[in-house]
Amino acid sequence: MINRIQESGVRSQNNPSWADCLLDSVFWILSTKKLKQLLRDERGAVLAIALLIMLALALIGAAAMITSTMELDIARNERLAKESFYMADGGTTLSPILIEEAIEARALPAMGGVTIDPDFLNELLGYPTATDTPNSSPDITTEVNGKDINVDVDRIATQILAGGAAEFAAGYEGIGGGGASGGIAIFYRVDSQGSSAGTSRALIETYYRKVVNIAGGS
Repeated sequence: MINRIQESGVRSQNNPSWADCLLDSVFWILSTKKLKQLLRDERGAVLAIALLIMLALALIGAAAMITSTMELDIARNERLAKESFYMADGGTTLSPILIEEAIEARALPAMGGVTIDPDFLNELLGYPTATDTPNSSPDITTEVNGKDINVDVDRIATQILAGGAAEFAAGYEGIGGGGASGGIAIFYRVDSQGSSAGTSRALIETYYRKVVNIAGGS
């Protein structure tokens, strides 16, 4: 058997074992530039860094999408709330007109696109036959561009005005008949509810005073 010493200093035989081959490879790596090349090889690190960057960008993008969606929802809810409020406010403007017409004519008013509850006049005169709310049998119902307005009117008080015929035991002289026809003030509570898309609702409560026996009294 012939023995020899290689440049790496590893002793091997003509038929080297697997251990000798492994030692030869290790010494060869250490004795060349291969080790430096392996140490300088950053391909794995670059891949890891790239994955981390992609993950961070994905998280930032997801957060931005969630934030944008929330802002859109907030803007939509604000728009619907304003629409509901404007509808309810419109009901508070419409109600005095219908109250005036009903009391003056002693009959249910007629207005295009507006539905009047049959018991509306009875409520205005002080002898309602049923209890209602804006959500249940409202006195006034209308619609504007697909948005609902429901109004409930309740008579809550009556006041004899100074100079009224009842106070001074003077006879009624007609509308505008002077101090003797001071009249009676009737107070109404007006609950106006406006509805928009979805479940958006706005409720405005106002009070209206109707002065009877004085033209245009309110």
